[in-house]
Amino acid sequence: MMRNKKISGIKTPAQDELPETMDAFPKQILSAQDIMGASRVEAQAFGDKAETPQTLYVISRAGELLSIKSRGIVVASKAVIYGADRAMSASTSVYEQNRGKGYGTRLASLMEDNARAHGMKEIFALVNPQNGPQLSSYLNKSGWQITGYLPNLYGREGDYGFGGDKLIVSKRFAEYSEPRQDSIVDATDTKALKREIESGKIGVRVIRGEKDFKIAFAHDPIEKTTRKPRVFKTNDEVVRALAIEAKHIQSPSSPFFLRSMEMTGFMAVQRGEDGLSGFVAALCGTEKDAYVHGPFTDDLDPKNLLLKAEKQAENWGAHSTWSVAPVYDKTRIAFLKSSGYEVTDKAQGLCDGKDLLRLSKRLEDA
Repeated sequence: MMRNKKISGIKTPAQDELPETMDAFPKQILSAQDIMGASRVEAQAFGDKAETPQTLYVISRAGELLSIKSRGIVVASKAVIYGADRAMSASTSVYEQNRGKGYGTRLASLMEDNARAHGMKEIFALVNPQNGPQLSSYLNKSGWQITGYLPNLYGREGDYGFGGDKLIVSKRFAEYSEPRQDSIVDATDTKALKREIESGKIGVRVIRGEKDFKIAFAHDPIEKTTRKPRVFKTNDEVVRALAIEAKHIQSPSSPFFLRSMEMTGFMAVQRGEDGLSGFVAALCGTEKDAYVHGPFTDDLDPKNLLLKAEKQAENWGAHSTWSVAPVYDKTRIAFLKSSGYEVTDKAQGLCDGKDLLRLSKRLEDA
């Protein structure tokens, strides 16, 4: 099943409508208007794999959605997801006309500074093993290394258009000593890449050739902290989870966002005789206000999953939890209200032109 990612109301400006000069330093996006602007940039960069405005709203509150504007128009954005002690660089998008001007570099620098300021121990991203330019952009910066290999992360090849292997590239905010180069592997040799990483080595440099590129590996001088996804037992369970979510909301998550929450936050699942039957996820954020994604389940009573997410929020030291629902999703709004949530905010026009509601709950032990 392919995910329907058509986002109504998002019109990418024509090339001659895009300004060429930057009039502001990178900053965090909070307004609904700017979230829609970031959606337009993502739509041009990623097509039907772009995150929905609803997901970008969640990231802007549970993490950071950074942007660069030019004459009031968002021309570049970066989504960053915060966990309890590690942050994930989820996406970077720049309008085609504005590429090559250093906007991505400016956003990456702000991302690292903010992650340090929030007390993160590590920041990481997922990169296609064959994407030489993107790997170079990370490994050519001080402290970034390849620390993991994740085969076929989003389910069977072609499912939801997100098939393929991923490398984990990360930077740890600790005393850094340059590792000594040990071996060189052709980037197209996936078996060799996996073998080097599973043996405990880290990728430290991209070596460009005339037609291809290689990756230099070294023994890790300090203990790795990067954690792999471990909740979904198989890649097919990711596909199943997305299918369950699609039964309950009109614009379900992308497999990328689902895996991102698994790697940076908390996730609990239900399994029955036929396999996965439900799940809930949570992100701790940075303001003691944890986001709850779901619960989504085939069972009649999803409150058990919700309680697990709220318990995890308490373990993080959160004072409250929050979730979102389109204004027209009466069933989800009623469920959240019956579980103690109240409407505390709304973002205008983020759900097919309709408002997105934020519902919050004060935790009893806070």
